[in-house]
Amino acid sequence: MKKELTRLMSAILCLIMLFSLAACSGGSSSSSNSSSGSSASSAASSSDTSSQAEAESTPTKETDEGYVEQLDGYTATTHWVKDEDTGTKIFGVFYKPDDFDESSTYPTIILSHGIGVTHTSFDDYISYFMELGIVCYAFDFPGGSATSKSRGDLSEMSVLTEQSDLLKVIDDVLTQSFVDTSKLVLLGERQGGAVTAITADSVSDKIVGEILLYPALCIADNARAEYSSLDEVPDTITVRGLSLGKIYYEDIWDMDMIAEATTYTGPVLILHGTADESVPYEYSEQAAEQFANATLVTIPDAGHGFTADEIAEYFPEIQQFLENLGVI
Repeated sequence: MKKELTRLMSAILCLIMLFSLAACSGGSSSSSNSSSGSSASSAASSSDTSSQAEAESTPTKETDEGYVEQLDGYTATTHWVKDEDTGTKIFGVFYKPDDFDESSTYPTIILSHGIGVTHTSFDDYISYFMELGIVCYAFDFPGGSATSKSRGDLSEMSVLTEQSDLLKVIDDVLTQSFVDTSKLVLLGERQGGAVTAITADSVSDKIVGEILLYPALCIADNARAEYSSLDEVPDTITVRGLSLGKIYYEDIWDMDMIAEATTYTGPVLILHGTADESVPYEYSEQAAEQFANATLVTIPDAGHGFTADEIAEYFPEIQQFLENLGVI
């Protein structure tokens, strides 16, 4: 009886040990599965975070840095010029020919628009420059229009603030690896032409020439014709239907714009229409006479801003000028 009781107790102890081992094994497996699940979940989470960051860094709209739009024969790439010290942010677009090679360098033209418009005012010119293998950078002046994508206010804009902006753009463009720094040209139209003209001499060591399209060298004269003294100029003025600040006239009140604009001694090409009612043709005539090295192309009956047909007819004058400069 005693022996049988001993065997029974041994059997019970064996069963208890087996159950204990099974429980430990199951727990370990569960823990392992849990750990694996946790690792998989962590990996998935990391992958999701990485994908989200990549998606957020991918340009999706025109105002995103690096956004690329494929156009007919060329691409348009968004590039912001930023000045951390002043907080200036200038929106612009690099136009590059379809055969553009990032490892090569290209002659480059900086395009400055007139008051009340944006960089798109050069749309009819871009394809011609692309065919010549020239990179273009067109930008929006801060406060240059109500639709400008650059940070700025119309009430704080003037010819001199735009000159400061253009200088920032020039310095930035010259840092781009694909820009041939020995073949940089400035081109401005309307007020952008005046800004380009008064800026050129200060960057004469950085540019090889300038092109002016009906440059608004009449702004200071217009101000003095409208008001007999600077004291009479109100805090808010209206110019070409735009509400501007007093600074617009204040900054150029004492300026002889033609004298200021013609100090650059490098090659200059001016194109102006005889029927321009906003900027009289005579201003370009006077400027051409005072420049040391200027060519004036007169476009009969053309107004303030050239039509697509006029651009097609007279663009060869621009091409010849660029060839003479050795840019192309």
